Amino acid sequence: FSLKLVNTDLAMSNRADYHKVTSSACLDAQLIEDAKGDFVRMVSGEGEETPVSTTGENNVAADLATQEAEVAKKRSALLVAGLFVGYGYYNTLRGSFPQQMRNIAQDLKIPMSQIGLPNSIFSVFYGLGKLCGSIASDYLPCAECHALGIMLCGLDIAAIGLCKGIKSMSALWGLQGALQAFGWPFLARIVVSKLPQEDRAKYWGVLSMAGSVGAMLAPYGAVLAKSCGVSWRGALAMNGASAVAMAWFVRAVLRRAGACAESIPKQLTDERPSKVQNKSTALVPLSKKAVLGSPALMSLALCNMLSFFASKCTKEWAAVYLRGTGLAATDLQSANLLFWAEMGASAGAGLSGFASLCLGGRHALTCLISAVVAVLSTGTLAIKTRRWKGKEFSPSPVPFALACVLQALSLAGINAVRTLAGLHGAEVAERTGVVGMVGMANGCMEIVGQIGSVFAGQPIGALAARVASRDGERAGWSSILAVLTMASAGLAALNAGLLPAETRRLSVEKAKKESSSREQVDESLKGS
Repeated sequence: FSLKLVNTDLAMSNRADYHKVTSSACLDAQLIEDAKGDFVRMVSGEGEETPVSTTGENNVAADLATQEAEVAKKRSALLVAGLFVGYGYYNTLRGSFPQQMRNIAQDLKIPMSQIGLPNSIFSVFYGLGKLCGSIASDYLPCAECHALGIMLCGLDIAAIGLCKGIKSMSALWGLQGALQAFGWPFLARIVVSKLPQEDRAKYWGVLSMAGSVGAMLAPYGAVLAKSCGVSWRGALAMNGASAVAMAWFVRAVLRRAGACAESIPKQLTDERPSKVQNKSTALVPLSKKAVLGSPALMSLALCNMLSFFASKCTKEWAAVYLRGTGLAATDLQSANLLFWAEMGASAGAGLSGFASLCLGGRHALTCLISAVVAVLSTGTLAIKTRRWKGKEFSPSPVPFALACVLQALSLAGINAVRTLAGLHGAEVAERTGVVGMVGMANGCMEIVGQIGSVFAGQPIGALAARVASRDGERAGWSSILAVLTMASAGLAALNAGLLPAETRRLSVEKAKKESSSREQVDESLKGS
C-alpha cells in the first residue's frame, strides 16, 4: 500500500509539472501570435517555400540564358563589323582603276575612246560573277571566301600595274569583276544564316552603307598617292599589298565572331523549323523552278531591276541632266547636287533596315513608303524643269537648296527599295525550305538587276536625244527625270501588290510565337 501511494504521489507530481510547463507555454503571447500566423498561412496556402535546389537551378538557368544572349549579341556586332570593313574594302578596290584611268591614258598614250573598254568588260563579268557567286554561297564556306576574295582582288589590281596595253588591262579588269562576286553574295548569305531574323533588316541596311563608304575612300587614296609622288603603277601595287593585309584582318574578325567553319559551326540564331513545316515540306516537295516562278520572287526581281535602273541612271546621267535642265548653273553646283544625292543614297540604305524593324519587319511596306518618297521628289523636279521657261523669267526651276533636298530624297527612296528588295527575296527563298534556294534566288535577282543597269545606259541617251529633237534640249534632259519618276511609281506598285502576302505571313508568325510562348509557360508550370 505504501509503495502504491508513493507511485501515486510521483505520478501526480509529474502531471503537475507537465501542466505547469504547458500552461506557461500556452499563456506566452508571442508563441500564440506565431502559432496563429502559421495556422493562417497553412490554411490560405501562403508561405509554401520552393525547395532550395529548385530555386538554385532556376537562378543558374537564368544566368546561363542571360550570358548566352550577351555572347550572341557581341558575336553579331563583331560579325557585322567584320563584314562592314570587308565589303567596304571591296568597293575601295573596285574604284582603284577608274581613279587612275586618266593617268594611265596619258602615260600609255591610250585614246580616251578606248580607256573605257575595261569598265565595260568589268560590268559583264561582274553580273555573271554575282550569279555564280550567289549559287556557290549555298555550298562554300562564306566567311573564308569573303576574306579570300579581298586578297585575290588586290593581287589582280597589283597585276594591272604591270600591264603595258589596253587589252591586258581589259582582261585583268574583267577578272576583277568576276572576283568581286566574293563580296556581296557571300555577305548576304552570312547575314541570312548567321544573324537573328528580327535584326537582319537593321544590319542589312548598315552593311549596304559600307559600299558607299568604301567607294568614297578610293578618290582620297588616289589623291594621297599622287601627293606623295607615287606613280599609277605604284598606287595599284600599294592597293594590292593593303588588300592582302586587310584580308587577314577580316578573316580574323569573322573567325572570332563565329562565322568561319572551324570556329563555331552552330548558327547564332538557333532557330529550328517546326514539325508542321517539316511535314508539309516532306509531303509536298518544292522544286527550285517552282520557287523562282512564284509571284513574290518575280515581283521582287522586277523591283530589283527597276531600282538598279533608277539608281544607275541617276548616278551616270545626273551630271549631264542637272546642267541641261538648269537645276545646276555651274559645275560646282552640279558637284554639290551629286554629293547630296550620294548622301541621300547612303542614308536610304542605312535607315531602310531600321524603318522596317520599327514597322515590325514589314519590308514591302517600307519599300512602298520609300518609293512614294522617290515619286514625289523626282516628280517635282521633272514637272518644275519641264515648265521652266528659262533664265529670263527665273534664275532656276527650283531654289538650289530645295533642289539638293529633292535630289537627296529621290536617291534615298530608290536606294532604300534596292537595299531591302534583296533581303526580302532571300527571306522568301529561305522560308521555302528548299536546299540551295537562297543563293539561287539572290543570283537570279542580281542578274535581273544588272539588266536594269544595262537599260540605264544607251537607251536613256537615245530617248533624251529623240525628245530633244522634237521639243528642245531642255525637254530632252527633263525626260530623264520623267522616266525616273515612272520607274519609282513602278516600284511603289510592285510593293503594294506584296502587302497582302506580307500581312498574312506576319500574322502566321505571330500566332506561332504566341503558341510557342504558351507551351513554354505550360512546361515551366509543370516543372514547378
